[in-house]
Amino acid sequence: MSRGKKFVAVSLLTFIALVVVGAAWGHHGPADTTGTSTIANSYTNVLGGAAKEPVSQVGINNIASSAGHAAISVNFTWVLIT
Repeated sequence: MSRGKKFVAVSLLTFIALVVVGAAWGHHGPADTTGTSTIANSYTNVLGGAAKEPVSQVGINNIASSAGHAAISVNFTWVLIT
């Protein structure tokens, strides 16, 4: 068997193994098909519970600051991934 065919065979087997492991590992929790809990958790975690901020200029400034920090964090993460 040539080196190219061995490489393709090993790559294919590795891919199949990863798919099987991913399928077996990913079914432990209930699905969030509508995305409502994911969105609510993200809002609370990223913005630091912005819903609890008072309706005032200070509260608005705190929310804007948290959102700005989250945007910078997302940008850094995206740069590192790409």
